[in-house]
Amino acid sequence: MDNLIIRNIEYDDIPSVVDIQMNGWKASYKGIIDDDILNSMDRDIKIEKLKERYQDEPLIVAVLDNE
Repeated sequence: MDNLIIRNIEYDDIPSVVDIQMNGWKASYKGIIDDDILNSMDRDIKIEKLKERYQDEPLIVAVLDNE
């Protein structure tokens, strides 16, 4: 049986959280937002911004089977 765990984000989660966010935007907004805008999202910049937020805000993630 799968176990869903909701926990505070850890520093090492940041790249994966950004990847999920960017892939979600690209899938959800394709055809709604211009592809050039979606394709110009900069992963490294988003990671740095989330690292800054991580310092100041409580953030949570949902983890399936501790992965």
